[in-house]
Amino acid sequence: MVNLPPHNDDSSMRNPANWPKSLQEFISHSFEQAAKQNIQGMEKKKFQGELRNIINKSIKEKKVLINDWTKQTLPTLCHPYGQGLQLYCDIVEKKRAKNLKGKKKSATNNMETTKLGQNSKAVSIPKKRNIFEQDENDPEAISGVEEDGDKENPSKKRHKADIKVSKNVLEKIQEAEADKNREKMKKEDELRRIVARKVEEERVLTAEKQKQKRLAKLERKRMRRAMRKAALKATHEADQKAKQKAIQEAKQKAVQEAKQKAVQEAKQKAIQEAKQKEMQEATQNVNQKQLANQPTNIIMGSAGTSKEKLDVMNSEQRKKLREKRFERELQYEPTTDTQTSDKADPEGRFVGTCEKLEKKYLRLTSQPNPELVRPVRVLKQTLTLLVRKYMEHAHYGYLCDQFKSLRQDLTVQKIWSLFAARVYEVHSKLAIEFGDMGEFNQCQTQLKLLYADSRFQCINKYEFYSYRILYCLLTEDLEEAFNIKLQVLCELPKDAEIPEFLTRAFAALNFSLTSDFYRFSKLAMKVRDETDADEIKVKADSQTDSQIQQIWSDHHLLLGHGKWYFFNKMLENIMHRERIRTLDTICNAYRQIDNSVLGQLLLLDRAHDLADFYTKHSLAGFVENNSSGGILVCHKAKSTVDALFRSTFQTIDIKGQI
Repeated sequence: MVNLPPHNDDSSMRNPANWPKSLQEFISHSFEQAAKQNIQGMEKKKFQGELRNIINKSIKEKKVLINDWTKQTLPTLCHPYGQGLQLYCDIVEKKRAKNLKGKKKSATNNMETTKLGQNSKAVSIPKKRNIFEQDENDPEAISGVEEDGDKENPSKKRHKADIKVSKNVLEKIQEAEADKNREKMKKEDELRRIVARKVEEERVLTAEKQKQKRLAKLERKRMRRAMRKAALKATHEADQKAKQKAIQEAKQKAVQEAKQKAVQEAKQKAIQEAKQKEMQEATQNVNQKQLANQPTNIIMGSAGTSKEKLDVMNSEQRKKLREKRFERELQYEPTTDTQTSDKADPEGRFVGTCEKLEKKYLRLTSQPNPELVRPVRVLKQTLTLLVRKYMEHAHYGYLCDQFKSLRQDLTVQKIWSLFAARVYEVHSKLAIEFGDMGEFNQCQTQLKLLYADSRFQCINKYEFYSYRILYCLLTEDLEEAFNIKLQVLCELPKDAEIPEFLTRAFAALNFSLTSDFYRFSKLAMKVRDETDADEIKVKADSQTDSQIQQIWSDHHLLLGHGKWYFFNKMLENIMHRERIRTLDTICNAYRQIDNSVLGQLLLLDRAHDLADFYTKHSLAGFVENNSSGGILVCHKAKSTVDALFRSTFQTIDIKGQI
């Protein structure tokens, strides 16, 4: 609808609700035509201004109801150059006035033609002489007048007749004009009546529409009240049912806890009684042996020795009990996805009931409490939440703590499934990105067992095999790396193609074995360039929700990065170690070396890479400028490089300690 500017007219037609339906249809039709013709920019502004002006003009001149909006045109749409706006009723009035004027003119012309015809007849008659213009000396003229004084002249009679005829024609014309005027007034009156009737119909229709709108509004309010009432009722019923269910569950839980507590107390009591009995028997046996083998004086003075032996027996008893407990625990087989419901397991397996998504990691020092352990359903939600927070750049300390708590809940409930593999895979990739090799090694240990289980088919298995090979290169455990390679080659079918991750991992292993730092660096640079290209694409097409959903799909676990992102991270760690090794060798062999040569040897090909390397490792103070672009004074930097070499090649244990 066109929003009209304020106007001094106080007419009710200023309200668009009072406009006739034809005007509203004219406005909508105008906008449709403008959209079809794709009017933009100044043409669009001109179109809107013309539409606003013509509506204001009709309101100001009180022609909103008189104008025929169905025949009204918009010159901007119909004529590209615009010819000004006119109301259709004004155009009709002008045409009517023009036609009336033409009719009057034609009538006048007819009248003049009639007069001319009559006058032409009169011209054929000899011109009447005026007696007052006759010569006084003409006796015949004077005598003629005198003689015919009492008789009327025939030409004069004809002239009078002609005048009478002209008067009759004029009267007829005037009567015809009067009839036309009466007809015109009649038509105008009829038009006014039609317009008034239409106005009344529009008013009645508008009133009816408003009434219907009010009724519809009242009906909607009534429906909303009814829906709210029904919703409140349903909510109340649901609350009542939930309360009843909660009470029943609490009762059942209390009964179960009481049963478990009673069983545990009975077990503890039985164990204590068994311990006491065994201790008594052991004491008796020891005392009997001592009495049989030793003199009386020694037996009397051996209270301390018997106490020590009792302590030894106590510790051995505890060891036996622990062994029995571990044997009992190891009898359970790991669960699969089909056995990970929130309900109690029929075989007595431990199932948590905690509903918290986030939980701080605490080392267990006693039996786990089901209320503090999350079931599989909640753990899956937790994994999705942690992946989302990682993609939103959360701190790794928080993420690592949450993942350790998640892994603890999996271990406590003996969950052994594809979901467990996915948890360890995600944590492994996070540890790779933040350089936490201790946590990476722990996750890889569990993944090794999961991948060895024939019940599971993990699509990311060979990718994580490649990460394990690179980790072995980082820790210089070449024996384990070749064992992994042999295992993979035995698993793959004879004619099967080796996955690309493993191909590059095997190449890195071969280059490292032969100390071919140059080819190893070329491989690392190639992976780095591919990673940079993939990261640009991922950032351009990033959709967090779709990337999070990938953790539940059979595709590669990307976590918002490119395919080679984490592989490149592992290669960067190895490349760093190899660069430090190469730099240490150079400093032991040279007194000084040009930066250009050193950049080529270390494969720091970018302009700023070598400078960043110096700054990061506190070597910038040993660089001197010269004409060739600078040199590194090796004999001065040797002590710093040696310390850097020792700190880089320290051993990392399974817990991530140096």
